[in-house]
Amino acid sequence: MFYTTELFHSFKNSYFMQLIFVLFFTFFASPSCSYVESSNVEVSTANPSFTKSFQVSADAAMTLKTSGASIKSSARQGNEIVVEFYVKKNGKVIDMTLDELRKTKNVTIEENANEVIVKIENKGGYSKMSVALVAYAPVRTANNLLTSGGSIQLNGFEGNHSLKTSGGSISFKDVSGIVNAGTSGGSIKADDIKGKVDASTSGGSISLRDVEGRMVVKTSGGSINLNDINGSVSGRTSGGSIKADFSSINGEIELQTTGGSIMVDVPDNAGVDVELSGNSVSLDLEQFEGNKQRSKAHGAINGGGHKISCKTVGGSVKVF
Repeated sequence: MFYTTELFHSFKNSYFMQLIFVLFFTFFASPSCSYVESSNVEVSTANPSFTKSFQVSADAAMTLKTSGASIKSSARQGNEIVVEFYVKKNGKVIDMTLDELRKTKNVTIEENANEVIVKIENKGGYSKMSVALVAYAPVRTANNLLTSGGSIQLNGFEGNHSLKTSGGSISFKDVSGIVNAGTSGGSIKADDIKGKVDASTSGGSISLRDVEGRMVVKTSGGSINLNDINGSVSGRTSGGSIKADFSSINGEIELQTTGGSIMVDVPDNAGVDVELSGNSVSLDLEQFEGNKQRSKAHGAINGGGHKISCKTVGGSVKVF
């Protein structure tokens, strides 16, 4: 009797496990569950809901603003700005005309001289519908990109640019000029930049690569990574480490963190002054002249030059 009962329970458990597996696989493998794909993937593979084009000349300006969706702006040759509108509902791009969109959103589309303005704003409170924007514009176009709930991408432009989001990451690449980037909820990444970068985030890391010019970076919740840098830097973080690799030092370097370590790689034979402070300080460089103690050091390397200042409360400092 005991054997029969045990066999029954074994069969019952096996049956229910198989049933659960079948239901799980059927549900999550079903095409109806494609909402798990990210909105950025959908935008990149789907056709736009509609498109608007504007004729401009050199040194144009463009403002794009939306709520709860991403913005991407890329440079290309020509004298035309093209803006693609991706209207999304429940995470999927849907067919919709501009007139239909105006019934559910406050839509502003203006063309003044050499400036294009596109703004998508909610009517009232929360909306289940969002509008992602993808733009193509001449190389010498100043971008002003704003979104309250998505990522921002900028590629290939010259000029002055402002990138602001409250709920996503920011990335920009192959840009010359001035870039002001700010996010309250994501990371910031930049690559191949010439000019000035002012980047701040309250909730993520900052990573700059191959930047020539002046950099001011600040994060309250992540690390700072600087690679192949040629210029001056002011970097501050309250919640992570700082790593900086300089190909050339052409200005003052100031790095500060309250929650991690600092590592700085300077070029061989570079002449710099150093002022370092942390739980422990190390200098893997020859030709240092000055005063070095366990937790601080100040002096000159290779005869001195631009100043490198590093300060941390919660970690070590290493210059090599």
